[in-house]
Amino acid sequence: MTKTTATILSILSALILAFLLFSSCGEESPEDRLFDQLPMEVKSCITDRTKIVHGIDVSKWQGSIDWSKVAQAGYKYAFIRVSDGLTYIDSYFPQNWAGAKNNGIIRGAYQFFRPNQDAVQQAQLLLDKMGPLQKGDLPPVIDVEDTGSLSATEVANQVGKWINYVESKLGMKPIIYSGYYFWKDNVKSTAFGDYLLWLPWYHDYQDTSFCPSTPDPWTKWTFWQWTSSGSVPGISGDVDLNIFDGTIDDLKKITYNYEEICGDNYCGTNETYQSCPQDCLMMNFVMPKDGDELYNPVLFKVEADANITKVNYYADGYLFGT
Repeated sequence: MTKTTATILSILSALILAFLLFSSCGEESPEDRLFDQLPMEVKSCITDRTKIVHGIDVSKWQGSIDWSKVAQAGYKYAFIRVSDGLTYIDSYFPQNWAGAKNNGIIRGAYQFFRPNQDAVQQAQLLLDKMGPLQKGDLPPVIDVEDTGSLSATEVANQVGKWINYVESKLGMKPIIYSGYYFWKDNVKSTAFGDYLLWLPWYHDYQDTSFCPSTPDPWTKWTFWQWTSSGSVPGISGDVDLNIFDGTIDDLKKITYNYEEICGDNYCGTNETYQSCPQDCLMMNFVMPKDGDELYNPVLFKVEADANITKVNYYADGYLFGT
């Protein structure tokens, strides 16, 4: 190698090194800045798998339903379709709406929303068909999974009109049903984070390694529609199955005019043996709250007049204290 060649190679090496250092330490590219601004994907897991409530959602596609069998099978709530926009009224809604109520199933009405139709007229149609909410009914649902060939901004504006109208008439916030990818790609709005999310994501909820993603701005789903091919006594063919993330008491708290009712066979948080003996035992197990340690001694509430002489403490079937 000649001296001249060596010198040229040294200069080239220095230039390459300087370029690499400048590239790595220089200002972010527009692509880098865009990536930094993208919302992070949020995984939302079931809070406690021992505290979930099972429910269904139905429309005319399920035909005539034997609601007594649905109730006996342990399903506690049902979302029932009112219409597909303005053009199709679900003829099965009246019998499903009454059937669920008559069999003690907590009910909620939903409407498949068409953004390219008048949002207020759709909202009023739902209110007319649903009638006045009764105590214990769930908030109505706007089913957002169609664009009507509108832009994301236009879809979001239409959703807002529907929600504002329904909320102003009922005095309670509706529930939003929408999928992760649909909302992310076709609505792109962060304006509705105060509304409960009903999330469709078809994956077995019993898979403890899986948690569905929630679209921005939500960090938590309230209802998870986990399959469209469920089998339920009293219903012919497939039906959508859902879980509610919480206890039946938690579910009741989001219903219309919620209050603890003595005689409903459930001992509510503020009910006691003295105030409602038909619902509450003398000694009731009180589930630890979030943040309670396992050794927290407040695991039972014992009424003052309870004639108790001895309490045994068990864990997994083993006596560990008296």
